[in-house]
Amino acid sequence: MDRQTGMIITVIVAVLTLCCSVLCCTTGLLIALNEQLELYWDIEPGVGVAPCCLSILVWVIPVLLWFFLVRGKNGAVESDLGAGSYTPEYIEGDYEEEDLTE
Repeated sequence: MDRQTGMIITVIVAVLTLCCSVLCCTTGLLIALNEQLELYWDIEPGVGVAPCCLSILVWVIPVLLWFFLVRGKNGAVESDLGAGSYTPEYIEGDYEEEDLTE
């Protein structure tokens, strides 16, 4: 994965995470403050704590997605090259092809 694709994925995941987090937090605050705001919903104010906690937890999934989609791809290339299975000549293209027709 090239650098530009990784950046696009990172920005999209960050915007989606921010939108979900704001929505969950706003819903939780409206439920918790329904009596003070005179909304008079038939919901206990304590129920509003769950969406507020969810708005914090919603940040965990995108971080994991980013780690596996963006960081995981770059790390895989580096780990393959560092595994010792390729010589520096092979990586740089300065290797001689062997005659395998014998």
